Amino acid sequence: MLLTLSALSTPQAPASNLSFLLHKHPDKLQSFSLPFGQAHLFYPEYSDHQCTLSLLLDVDPINLSRATNPNPNQHLWPYVNDRPYVCSSFMSTTISRVLGTALSGNCKSFPEYTSTPMHLKVSLHNLPVHSGHTHHELISKLFAPLGYHIQTQHTGLLNERFPAWGESPLVDLHLEHSSITLQELLAHIYVLIPVLDNNKHYFVSTQEVSKLLRHGDSWLHTHPEKTWITQRYLKRQTRLAKLALQELQHHKDEDNTPQTKDINQEPHTTIETTKNLHQRRLEQVLHTVLSLPSHHRIVDMGCGEGKLLKLLQNEPAIEHIVGIDVSTTSLQRAQRKLRMDELSYKESQRITLHHGSLLYCDDITTNADVITLVEVIEHIEESLLPFAMYHMLGFAKPNHLIITTPNADYNSLFENLSAGHMRHNDHRFEWSRKTFEAWCITQAETYNYSVSFEPVGDLHPELGAQTQMAVFSAN
Repeated sequence: MLLTLSALSTPQAPASNLSFLLHKHPDKLQSFSLPFGQAHLFYPEYSDHQCTLSLLLDVDPINLSRATNPNPNQHLWPYVNDRPYVCSSFMSTTISRVLGTALSGNCKSFPEYTSTPMHLKVSLHNLPVHSGHTHHELISKLFAPLGYHIQTQHTGLLNERFPAWGESPLVDLHLEHSSITLQELLAHIYVLIPVLDNNKHYFVSTQEVSKLLRHGDSWLHTHPEKTWITQRYLKRQTRLAKLALQELQHHKDEDNTPQTKDINQEPHTTIETTKNLHQRRLEQVLHTVLSLPSHHRIVDMGCGEGKLLKLLQNEPAIEHIVGIDVSTTSLQRAQRKLRMDELSYKESQRITLHHGSLLYCDDITTNADVITLVEVIEHIEESLLPFAMYHMLGFAKPNHLIITTPNADYNSLFENLSAGHMRHNDHRFEWSRKTFEAWCITQAETYNYSVSFEPVGDLHPELGAQTQMAVFSAN
């Protein structure tokens, strides 16, 4: 299978920049051994005006058969298949192995090149397009929103001697973009090749979710086909697709923050005190944690960028702190906020950041003295709350669970908030005090906990406080 990548000279970037970004010398033919074959990389042309790289992947069917787990329904598949001849997920893997530095957006010699848009062309030959759409329609759905000019050449009938077999799924795809970074282009094809093929050679796990989010970080959350792309990339594994889509939605909400004010975090000035509600909430949660009889191991579920973790870090009585979030972007920010790279070995062992979800049981949540859920439950569908509470109280079984959530009774005091609207566009619900307390009491009875309630923030004599907090304690 063959991939060709060309750069055309522009006023911003000569075509020869391509070789520096790829970390591959244009005068050399280079070969790389892979578990499934050999990759060969060379430059058919190299000048300031135009530079072209060719990546030839020779899949070895013998190695492929040895590496493939037998499928009882497909006895011959490891030996008779199209993988040596088509541009499949093996090409995505090859891109990450052979061009990994460029895919990561790194260039030590000329770091400024990585952010400079270039005029790039890429051709993918014998690309399988498996879908109910026509091949051009599907490819357009995927690549047109990313700004590419698209050309396709269909190979016609699968076998001209047997027209009843229908058309071949193979397409030669040519993409051109006049202003795009190399990292962006490689990330697009890395993700979308296996989406088009839908016959991936690798086992799909949470590791693939992380890869999808890493390489789709800057573009997938705004793509009109993000749900379909996510499902196909993860081989329609519903649990993993939900996890990835939650993260993409979170990323989209972060992008919208300047246009969509989070009233819950920034109350209207007529009711705001010297500290904003968000900071007061975190400080009250910290005070509650420290007042509990046991608080040596704390798990902050939905830790975000680590603001509560930072407060917990400053308390020497807390021996182990775990921050869990569905957003890898938020975890990276938390790592920076906590200065994890600067901590001593002993202190770094005290803090763990973990990619996970409230909806799926995870052993790292067990053996906790306290689990905190600070403004988290309102971001998931009410129909999923039973799974979340089973994870917290039925599986993890902490000594204490602290939950905070907006008090919908107070919403009428926000002048910027129209009647019937919620404080944040990602909130799935906001409960009154009566509803929240009734729900918490039911959960406490179900899992053998007691529960108490505290107001957080400014207190109105009739409408209560801005935020409501429940503290569950094991009986």
